Amino acid sequence: MLGIEWRDELSLGFTVIDEQHKKLIQTMSDLNQAIINKEADKVLTGTFVNLFEYTNKHFALEEQYFEEFGYEDAEAHKAAHAYFVNMINEKFKRIYGDTHELSVELIGFLDLWLVGHIMVMDKKYEECFKKNGVK
Repeated sequence: MLGIEWRDELSLGFTVIDEQHKKLIQTMSDLNQAIINKEADKVLTGTFVNLFEYTNKHFALEEQYFEEFGYEDAEAHKAAHAYFVNMINEKFKRIYGDTHELSVELIGFLDLWLVGHIMVMDKKYEECFKKNGVK
């Protein structure tokens, strides 16, 4: 992954959610730069801290809206969130091993998951959220 950055097509049009997605992309970009600079060991712990904070805040917000609005695809979306959390926890268990290998693996996972998740799963709730007044 080289130079992932925010693109307009990733925007859902919801200020808080888009800002949270942007923060995740910045975390990914910072890790990617550290890999390029061969300094992943210096940022890996902070990357995981950011990922744990992100999952707690971002997933909780989306799931609150799912419940509040009776979003029809909520269970599948929650399952995707649970998968992400599980994968991050599994990768974190290896933080005291080869940090370069783990960093490269983590960035690859984040890249595939994030873009696919936003462009596919999150786009599905876009109309529901708009209909219910999320801005």
